Amino acid sequence: MRGGRAWWLLGLCVAGCGDDAAAPPAADASGGDGGVVDAGPVAVAAPAEAALPVLTPCPSGWREVPSASSATTCDPWPDTGRAACGAGEAHWPGAPGCARVGSECPADGLPAGLPTDRAVFYVHASAAAGGDGSRARPFTRIAEGIAAATGVTGGAIVAVGAGRYDEAVLVPADVTVWGACTAETLVTSSAAASATGVIFARTARSGARNLTIDGAAVEGVLVSGLSADFTLEDVIVARASGNGIRIDGGGHLSATHVVVRDTVALPEPDAGHGVWARRGSRAELMFAVVEGNRAAGVNVTGGSRVVLDDIAIVDTHERDGDRSGGFGIATTDTSTVEVHRAAIEGNRTVGVFVTDDGASVTLEDSVVRDTLTEPARNRNGAGAAMQAAGRLVLRRVLFERNHSEGVYFLPGAATAQLEDVVVRDTRSAADRTFAGALSVRQGGTAEVTRLLSEGGHGQAIEAADPGTTLTISDLTVRDVDGYELDRRFGGAILVHNGASADVTRARLERAHTAGVFSNGSGSRLVMHDVTVVDTLSQLSDGLFGHGLHAEDGSTLEATRVRIEGSHGMGAIVRFGSTMQLTDLLVASTVVNDCAMTTCADGAFGSGLGVYDGTIHVTRFVIDGAALCGVHVAENGEADLTEGVVTASRIGACVQVEGYDLTRLTADVLYTGNERNLDTVMLPVPAPLPPGLGM
Repeated sequence: MRGGRAWWLLGLCVAGCGDDAAAPPAADASGGDGGVVDAGPVAVAAPAEAALPVLTPCPSGWREVPSASSATTCDPWPDTGRAACGAGEAHWPGAPGCARVGSECPADGLPAGLPTDRAVFYVHASAAAGGDGSRARPFTRIAEGIAAATGVTGGAIVAVGAGRYDEAVLVPADVTVWGACTAETLVTSSAAASATGVIFARTARSGARNLTIDGAAVEGVLVSGLSADFTLEDVIVARASGNGIRIDGGGHLSATHVVVRDTVALPEPDAGHGVWARRGSRAELMFAVVEGNRAAGVNVTGGSRVVLDDIAIVDTHERDGDRSGGFGIATTDTSTVEVHRAAIEGNRTVGVFVTDDGASVTLEDSVVRDTLTEPARNRNGAGAAMQAAGRLVLRRVLFERNHSEGVYFLPGAATAQLEDVVVRDTRSAADRTFAGALSVRQGGTAEVTRLLSEGGHGQAIEAADPGTTLTISDLTVRDVDGYELDRRFGGAILVHNGASADVTRARLERAHTAGVFSNGSGSRLVMHDVTVVDTLSQLSDGLFGHGLHAEDGSTLEATRVRIEGSHGMGAIVRFGSTMQLTDLLVASTVVNDCAMTTCADGAFGSGLGVYDGTIHVTRFVIDGAALCGVHVAENGEADLTEGVVTASRIGACVQVEGYDLTRLTADVLYTGNERNLDTVMLPVPAPLPPGLGM
């Protein structure tokens, strides 16, 4: 049933109905029919449907990927995927294919189209020695051009022609180093030196454009110091050593149409970042490709602030030293990163990693996918992860084919805000266990609006540990399988070990083992408007498949709930747990998958099961249970008010000696069952096996 608020109306009565409801008489030892009870009409409010995430309209140039049954998503690449580009080219997110970085190479090898409002000093590697910097008699080294341009009133351009230049360049204030084209103007430095780069800036209003930094023994670009304000445009940094671009000591970088690729970690085995902003620095990168670097594609530390727009961060490798890392984006130490329209793909360990108190990342209109596990320990691989008191904000983001989790909380009171997020096809790491959409743990806090989880293993949504708080509105979970390791579990929502969660409007389809599972003393789950359909038995043994499951002292409260097509139990309460349900439909509960093979004596198929726990249900319909509409055993306690139990094999199965049957019959009608009451001893479902939420 879809759309807005609906009603299930059942007005059921048999011959001899009166004004007063009556309890079924006590059954004899053979479990004979206990009669029927007239409850009159029953009106049960249906749950409102969960809204799917909205990721459209897509950013300019991005491809809309429609779906008739799922959320429409946006892809930064054409149908053929991201292109492999040649030298001097890049495939920007949203572009149809490879494009030249910078201008076309001029026939005479000297830069063309230069501004006319400032002095120009020319450099050409093949020129005769003794030039004066004019176009007719250019210098042969960039350093000569820099010396001539330094201090020129109104600023100057050092126009560098085609050729390969082996020299580190310190760019002074009001000077721009301008190459002929990225394919033919190549700058490097074969002399290893600390605290320097091929292009090095310490002052304001300087820059470099239209050139390639290639194969250097030092960092590609270094912008350092509070006075440093540097601009990069149409620049490729390839195979630099240490870091591709470093902004340090409060410096500022503005970069447009920049490529940073294949940074070498030397001389430090833990280096190799594509872009590193540290110690209070600032940077803006627009239309950038950061690929094939090490440790982190973009690393932001020491209270720095970075803005990334229209950027691809791809294929970051692990550190050479300990083989850890490989993050797409990493931020620590109260640093801030804002990302708009990004493709974060094929990185390692974590796609987006936020750690340390005060660090934050905001990611909008982006894709995070194909994150690989950490090579050192063959684990992780999450799309995004947080620890300590970091903060993550996600708006209109697709997570796809990552490992372990889409979004994962590590130890610490991290916070996250998710809005319009899709998580698909998460894969297991080397341990072949969980592969979920969202795991909030260790005292973290998450607020989620419109989340779709499709596929995965173990559990889709998890809240764990004391102090953890999860709030979700409009959640859809589909097709959660068991662990790849042993095919156990496969739940849609798991709240355990003292965590708290509040879920409003959820649709949970085709989970395994349990649609919703709360577990552990202090764990509390409150739900409104929830539909749980076709929960399947555990793949490993054919047991379970419960719609709602609460055990070990947890509390589960739900209003307006539809549970349909569950296996074993529609809703079950065990081991000191409490469940309170209002406006409930449990329909078509079937036996466990193992009923015809390994569990013939414990196939179950009950609408409600209460075993050493407590359940309170008001306004309900239990329709079509394969065994019991309600099963009370092992000192369980059930209080049912205003309901109907119909079309079940047995209306109420009671296995508690001296149980007060009026607790099951307050305005409750039992009708159309093969028998209405049975006290014959029946098997009791086993608890879920240990290890859930590993």
